[in-house]
Amino acid sequence: MFLPVRPEYNYDQVFDSFSHDPFLNYHGQISQEKFLKIYEAIPRSLKYAYLTIRDRYGNTILHYFAKEGAFELVRETFSYLEDVEKYHCTCFKNDIGQTPLH
Repeated sequence: MFLPVRPEYNYDQVFDSFSHDPFLNYHGQISQEKFLKIYEAIPRSLKYAYLTIRDRYGNTILHYFAKEGAFELVRETFSYLEDVEKYHCTCFKNDIGQTPLH
């Protein structure tokens, strides 16, 4: 009986092909204008959920904002959220335990 052999996958290559963040340019910097256009078009009920999306390292978009020093963008983003949602957004830890405000 012939059993097909599964090809070996290089999972790092697979994940790299899916890890491109639409808010980061090729230098890893935030495209703030692009983010704001998309974020402002999102219904109010989904804005918090949108900020909880994580990349393969567990980072949210707020981790990238903080890394780049885009604090004005954080203020503008938070202006759409309730206080409880703001608190929860600042508590999300990435895979190495860092919050956006670490």
